[in-house]
Amino acid sequence: MFSTTGYYVYYSGQTADQPVEQWTEDGQPLVPAYSKGRLVKADTLGTVSGIGTCGRVLGVLPADGWTERWSITGKEDDPDGVLTLPVLSWIITSQHKAIAVTADWPEEQLDEYADYNRIDLVPPPGIESPRVVRPETQANKGDETTP
Repeated sequence: MFSTTGYYVYYSGQTADQPVEQWTEDGQPLVPAYSKGRLVKADTLGTVSGIGTCGRVLGVLPADGWTERWSITGKEDDPDGVLTLPVLSWIITSQHKAIAVTADWPEEQLDEYADYNRIDLVPPPGIESPRVVRPETQANKGDETTP
């Protein structure tokens, strides 16, 4: 989860965790009430159990041709069971993550397939898969990983 503030509210019961997008002047967390189309005090949606930390959105970058491949049958080598979605943008968080924002899944495939998992991210033609050096290991040569 991520939010503009770096915090989220968790609830007891059936209410789903919500990102804290703003704070009131007296320090109450404001969360999205999607059905109302506005922010509301967190305690209006349910019994607040606590507040946790999450990634804070630092920015959004264009994806420029990246795609995500998903196995929708549970078999990565099944060419008929692979769904490719365009990556529209990257959300950059304070936790050093780039989160792919993709187009919506075709509704008929969401209903039909329950066993799906991401196979990989595919860079645009002419670009190699990036090498990532984790910030905590930059001083150690050879600690590069490929996502």
